[in-house]
Amino acid sequence: MTDHRKTHKTDPSQRIPSILHRRKMMVMGIFLLLFSTCALLIQSLKPIYVANAQIAFDDQDETFIKTQQHRIKSLATGRQVVAGLNLFDDENFGAKGSVNPPQFKSLNVHDTPNNGASDGISKDHAVLIKSVLEPLTVMQEPNSNVLKLSYAHHNPDRASQILSAFIRHYVADQNIEDIYRQPAQPYGAQWQDSLLLSLSEAHDVLDGIKTQKTQHIDTFAKNQIDVKYKRAQETVLGLKSQLSPFLGENDTLKLTPSASVLRNSPDIQSLRQNEKSLKRKLEKLSLRYGEAHPKIINTKLELAQIEQGIHQESHAIMLDLKIEHDHAAARLQELSVQREKAETSELAHKDTQFENLENALMSVEDLLVQIESASGPDVPMHIRQSSNIHVISPATAPLLPVFPNRIKLTGLSLTLSIILAMLIVIMIEKNRKTFLNGGQLESTTDHACFALIPNVKGDKGKAMADYVLDHPSSDVAEAVRNLALNIKLSAKSSRRKTGQVMMLTSSKPNEGKTTLCAWLARLSARSGMRVLLIDGDLRSPCVHTSLGKKNTLSLVDYLSGAHKLEEVIDTKDPSGLHAIYGRAVPNSALDLVSSKKMDKLILSLKNDYDLIIVDTPACMAVSDARAIQKNCDQLLYVVAWHRTRKEVVHSGLSQFEKFENLQISTVLTNVDVKKHVQFGFGEVVSDYGTYKPA
Repeated sequence: MTDHRKTHKTDPSQRIPSILHRRKMMVMGIFLLLFSTCALLIQSLKPIYVANAQIAFDDQDETFIKTQQHRIKSLATGRQVVAGLNLFDDENFGAKGSVNPPQFKSLNVHDTPNNGASDGISKDHAVLIKSVLEPLTVMQEPNSNVLKLSYAHHNPDRASQILSAFIRHYVADQNIEDIYRQPAQPYGAQWQDSLLLSLSEAHDVLDGIKTQKTQHIDTFAKNQIDVKYKRAQETVLGLKSQLSPFLGENDTLKLTPSASVLRNSPDIQSLRQNEKSLKRKLEKLSLRYGEAHPKIINTKLELAQIEQGIHQESHAIMLDLKIEHDHAAARLQELSVQREKAETSELAHKDTQFENLENALMSVEDLLVQIESASGPDVPMHIRQSSNIHVISPATAPLLPVFPNRIKLTGLSLTLSIILAMLIVIMIEKNRKTFLNGGQLESTTDHACFALIPNVKGDKGKAMADYVLDHPSSDVAEAVRNLALNIKLSAKSSRRKTGQVMMLTSSKPNEGKTTLCAWLARLSARSGMRVLLIDGDLRSPCVHTSLGKKNTLSLVDYLSGAHKLEEVIDTKDPSGLHAIYGRAVPNSALDLVSSKKMDKLILSLKNDYDLIIVDTPACMAVSDARAIQKNCDQLLYVVAWHRTRKEVVHSGLSQFEKFENLQISTVLTNVDVKKHVQFGFGEVVSDYGTYKPA
């Protein structure tokens, strides 16, 4: 038998140019999303500015210059920079707080330099100093005695300021040490200016200590003891204002009923209310009785008890207020003593700091006095100048950041966004698990796709199979006619002498198989062919429902011998279609459709009809379709558009591909025409409407 299958090794719609052209809107959307995200990220990047400077050494070997690299980046130099610029308040470095004033050991000409500089530095300060040193880069220029210094910071002015501070402190320390280490040299103004600058910074620190001592009372008010003291003081003043109405001469207690604290007492207010009630009662009784009447006497006794209660309650409130005031005053006195001790201790610590700093600067101040009084050859021999260090390029604020280069990053993100968008779309298309067009179905299954059937909603209140009769010029009707034509041409190519038997099946239920059977059968019958539609689904028959008929007599009645063939064939369809309906018999369905009587039925009907269409159950659910295929010439495998997965279709078709007598073709159903066009597959579906009558 001739094999009519069409083999497509590669689907043209899956070629990369075709995918990109077809999904250009998706590519554009993904590109815009990626590029806008990259643009926002680039704009959010903090710029980094790098300030540069150069210093040169005269008559020094490479070993000495390398040593100075480490010295510039030492904790000692970093500590001086942190203290001088108060970098503890810079949000770009370490934790916030106040840096302890430096000890200025390098200013003492008798001290030995300590490059480790870890002595006297707390752990928090060491972390801060290291964070300040990290952006500093010190490198030797190749084949020269020049050191290149760089400092990176988000603020260009801050970068040049910090780098200048490093150079200033390093040069000052080096010059002071050279006074006693280097041989005598002529006195020079450069060294004097550097030393005066360092001394000026030290004096600034001393002025800060003086200011802190002057403002100590204000800062001390923030500590915990002072807060408690103020609260206690406010409490004493409040109690004293309440107690003042009861104080007579020499602070003796005297009950004052008009005091506000008594008037506002809930207990006394209640007693006063009772007193008023009894007085009104006594006035009423006095109008009716004399003074000796028992009711008058009893009321006066109650009134006297109330007045005594008011007096006792007022006296108790006054005493409680006095006791509370005395306790609060004692607490205030205790906190006052603690406050004075803490303040004295803090001031003593400030005095010690100030004294130590003053002692550390004495020798330098003496040295400057000698420099200022000296001139020409009268300069003392022990005063030296370091002429081996020259700042050949001072630090200046950079104009442009070194990072990010927004122009380059924007161009790179533009290119990468386009490439990534195309790759994403290609991967989506290549890894799609469902079928979107006939070419994909043919290339995947190696079986011809005869038609693409558009999805349509039937007319309200009418059977679904009536749609192609009521709308003969619709896209659906044209697609089904195209399917019928392909089936007819396929039958002619096989040169059959008898009618053709075609079965329709699908992988899963609800893929439009039964509706397609009804449409195909009716339009083929309307074209003049003798067509018989058999409902071979004896588990969940739907052909009669699709045609709007009842299945009073069915295939089951014939196969079981209850009725004759002519009794179960419905010949009253308006299209001229003949139909044999089914009835649900799940337990015996397979036995009936695989029986010899079923084989004889189909064989005998071939001589009476041009086309016999058998609707069968989904092949992945039950095996009824495989039992029916032995009597069929052609299998039309129904695949739901954009829903049935490729591996499921492969599994379903593999059940029939081993039978050589069966010609297999496929059809895509429930095609969403609008989305089909959006996906870029125009094909026949979107062109059917072109030939509608005007």
